[in-house]
Amino acid sequence: MRYILHIGNNEKGSTLIISVLILVLLTVIGIAATNTSTIEVLISGNDKLAKKAFYAADGGTGYAIRAIEDIMENSGNAANYNVGDGNLIRLTGEIRHVDPDQQRDDPITNCPFLNPLIDLYNMTIYIDRYKRKYPPGSSAEFGGASYAKVMVYHYINSGSSGPTNSRGKVEVNYKWVTP
Repeated sequence: MRYILHIGNNEKGSTLIISVLILVLLTVIGIAATNTSTIEVLISGNDKLAKKAFYAADGGTGYAIRAIEDIMENSGNAANYNVGDGNLIRLTGEIRHVDPDQQRDDPITNCPFLNPLIDLYNMTIYIDRYKRKYPPGSSAEFGGASYAKVMVYHYINSGSSGPTNSRGKVEVNYKWVTP
């Protein structure tokens, strides 16, 4: 009986074992926290690139709208203009820096497209004029020299591709009314 009671009172190594178990537990918690923070950093980096790709694609619609407005305002008959046929080469402002060799028509749809470089993102901007009609309530002025207003509808497809395969795409329907 004395021998059994003597074993129960022997606690010389228990403090060491408990402290080692606590250190192992803290090590596992530290490794998990490090892995979680590393994954969060990677996710936030990818999220940032995705947002920048979207913003670049959204900015491409601004390029297309400026191109359409420039061509419409400088053409003699805005209601019957054609976006293609070299009209994109004579753009003003910041669009002009685009290489004229890069301004060509899509071989499938014959829609002209621009290829500007926004930040580090390569852009492809398609412009398609798909409809023309008179606005509701408008009419020609009889006996006068003026003409009725015309609404011209365009489909703009702006896409961007950037670093680490980040991509963005924005599709816009744009209506231009002759002045």
